[in-house]
Amino acid sequence: MSAYLDQLHQDVVMTAVAFGMKEPQAREFAATLIDRIQTKHAGDVVYIPGPNKHRRNEYIRRLFNGVNHDMVCRKFGISKATLYRVVGQKK
Repeated sequence: MSAYLDQLHQDVVMTAVAFGMKEPQAREFAATLIDRIQTKHAGDVVYIPGPNKHRRNEYIRRLFNGVNHDMVCRKFGISKATLYRVVGQKK
């Protein structure tokens, strides 16, 4: 499996576990999903757009409590300056 597919597999497993699936079932689900994608789309060039920043920014504003800037910045991979710009924007 390529590095990209390995990362996709891990991301699917982590997401499935976050939604309450047990890890063994999450791993099987991820493998089945990737197999299905490979079967249906082998050789296709797929464009995956970047994250929806409006939705991300709304989530950041809800998550930020005024003192948890380090955690929020780590979670979203943003700087403190970006965090403060986002929370300062009109909702």
